[in-house]
Order: sequence, then structure tokens, then C-alpha cells
Amino acid sequence: MEILEFLRDVLSQPALLIGLMSFIGLVALGRPAHKIMTGTLKPILGYLMLSAGAGVIVANLDPLGKMIETGFHITGVVPNNEAVTSVAQKMLGVETMSILVAGLFFNLAIARFTKYKYVFLTGHHSFFMACLLSAVLGASGFSGTQLVLIGGFILGAWSSISPAIGQHYTMKVTEGDEIAMGHFGSLGYYISAWAGKFAGNPADSTEKIEIPEKWGFLRDTTVSTALTMMVIYLIAAIAAGPAYVATLSGSMSPFLFALMDALPIIRPYNHFAGTAGRGAINLNKDGKSLSVVNLMGHYGLPHTNNAFLEAERALKECESENILIDFHAEATSEKNAFFRLFCGRVGAIAGTHTHVGTDDLQIVSGTAYVSDVGLSGAFDGVIGMDAEAPVKSFLTGLKHSFKVNEKCRRIFQMVVFEFDGGRCTDAFKIRVIDGVGEPLVQRAVKFA
Repeated sequence: MEILEFLRDVLSQPALLIGLMSFIGLVALGRPAHKIMTGTLKPILGYLMLSAGAGVIVANLDPLGKMIETGFHITGVVPNNEAVTSVAQKMLGVETMSILVAGLFFNLAIARFTKYKYVFLTGHHSFFMACLLSAVLGASGFSGTQLVLIGGFILGAWSSISPAIGQHYTMKVTEGDEIAMGHFGSLGYYISAWAGKFAGNPADSTEKIEIPEKWGFLRDTTVSTALTMMVIYLIAAIAAGPAYVATLSGSMSPFLFALMDALPIIRPYNHFAGTAGRGAINLNKDGKSLSVVNLMGHYGLPHTNNAFLEAERALKECESENILIDFHAEATSEKNAFFRLFCGRVGAIAGTHTHVGTDDLQIVSGTAYVSDVGLSGAFDGVIGMDAEAPVKSFLTGLKHSFKVNEKCRRIFQMVVFEFDGGRCTDAFKIRVIDGVGEPLVQRAVKFA
């Protein structure tokens, strides 16, 4: 029974499920042990980071939701599929995982024995669809084996049929039948392709459209998304009225707040007023909360307000007892002094910027500290850059253009903090390097 409960718990965690599927695939392919280890760990860590990112999205859109509710008297939700999935996993984890596995087998059977020779390989869409089916079928009164079989059949059948619906449109782009579009929202694409027959010339390709240089900035999705969100935030702010927006913006102009909050930017808290983004955010997920503060040091960096003084103001905006401070500074001494000042008052202080990971991960009086987490990116060269330019600079005293070495070993570094009641109870650092068989783990030294 304990083994079954353990397996149930594993299958109810999407991150572990993704890791397990990767593990099975790598073993089936006969990959060496170190590749299996890294190939299993990376999807797990990636999913956890994506889930955390979903919390940031929800937190950043919260002021917009409040302004829309006040201005238009409309109550809604943030339609973020990662957030919805996390809720479904908490309530119907076993059912979701079972539907996902059953759907794969039905998909393979349909592809083998029918004319629909399509195997759906867009894994995260299959996962989201399994969550949807578990919730809808559960709300419709189905349960147990019946829910799993019906949900698995629908998932497997649609996985085979949906790519086939518009395959002739896909073939016009791919010029072959070897690959199909695997996306559960593809029906909208196919409808637009069908409607396109009645307008325009098929010989005209969007790739050949020449956009004037003055409108070229719209090609950048970050820029175009930011501009769109600015318009939406301004409309919502005008509808809600300056008096209400002022309750969200504090001392900042209500309309400037709307513009700044529309930009999806996390920046140092001690930057000057009017700088885009925010320096302190409050996150909530699955009944747990975390406040994150970003600060920038002074030595060797652009001038900002005093980080040591501004931190006091930032802590007043933290709604959670669990507080993480990201201190971006050049000098190790500055980061260490900051740690000594706020030791025992926050859960963790993580230093960044100098790129080289430090060997001082520790927990003192309930506060975890590391001077520098270390870079993630190019391991070869000079702190992430191709070595040629820095070497020339040191030899000649002249400036040279830095660039990232595109052909290099990679390194991934992260620190995991465990909080309980505002105090850090455990912390460890993980390093994954190309060519190194196993992840390197460094656990924090604990002091009273």
C-alpha cells in the first residue's frame, strides 16, 4: 500500500512525471548514465521554473484585474494555463496523469490501426488537455476507471485526428507529409487558412512582405506586447479613475503607474522613481506565499539610491513572511555587509552579477546567504564571453567587442531555499555542466 501511495504521489506531480517520461525515453534510446541523469533533471527543474514564472504573471496582472473590475464592473480571472493546471493537479492529480498515459496509448493504437497516422508529440499540450478533461469529466459525474478511459480515448482520438484536419494546409508550407501541426488550438489556424482562400493571392507570402523601417520595431514581440499592454492598462486606469488607481500606485502618478505596470519588468527597487517595472513583488501559489525584492549595489555600477536604506522601505511592501532578496552587486564585500545588516530579518539573500559562483552558501539565524549564485550560460571563455576579446583587452589595453561563444560547454546554476515561517531551514546549490556526469550539489552550512 505504501508503494502504491508513493507512486500516486509521484504521478500527481507534473514536474516528476515529465522527468520520469524523459528518463524512460533516454533509457530506451540507450543513452549513457550521465546523459540520463542530466536529461532527467533538466526537465524537472525547467517545469518548476515555468511554474514559478506563472506566479509572476498572475502577480503582475493583479492590478490590471482590479482596475478592470472597478472601472467596468466586470469580475474575471487570469486565463493562465499554468495556473489552471496547478489547481487541477492539486485536486485531480492522479486522474490527470492517468488520462495522459491512457491518451498516449490510444493515440498510438489509432495511428497504428486507422488511416490517421499521426502521433502527437507536443507534450505540454497533451498535459494541459489531460487536465481539462479530468476537470470537465469529473464535474460531469464521471470518476475512477470510467473517467480515465473516456478521457484517455478523447485525448488519444483528438491527438490523431486534429493534425489530420488541416494537413493539406500544412503541406503547402512543409512541401511534404512527413510532419504535421500538433496543437490543440490548430482548428483556429485551419479556419483562418480556409478563409484565406477567399481573399488575396496564394502566391503572396507573408515572408515577402516588406515592412517599412520605421515600423520594424513591431517585429520584436517584447516591444509589441509591451505597447499592447500599455494601451490596455491605460484604458483600464481611465475607466477606474485616478482616485482608485492612486490606492494601487502609492505616490506615483496613477497614469504613469498604469504605463510602468504594463511593462513586464522586474528591476532594482532602488532605481530612481519613474524607472519601468517594479522592485518588489508578492507571489502566491498553492496556498504558499513569497515576497521577492531586487536591489542593486553601488561599487562599479550605475548610480542608484542607497540599497541599504531602500531595503528598509522595500520590506514594508512585502506581504509574505517568506522574503527573498536578490542583491545585484559587483563587490563581494558590499553583498556580505548587506547580509550582516539584514541577517535574521529575511529568509534568504542571494548575490548575483560577478558570474563566478562562490563557496560561501550558509544559513545564519534563519537567513540563507550566498555571495554569488554564478552564471548560467557559456562555461568556456571568460565569465560567459568568448575569451578572444578579453585577452586582447588585457594585452593591449584597448576595448574590444565582447561576444558569447556559440560553440561552448554550458553551465546551469541555481540555489534552492526552503522556508518555514519566514526562516530558511535548508538551502543547497545545484550546478550542471556539459561533460560532467552528475549534477554538483553544495548544501548550506548552518549556524545558530
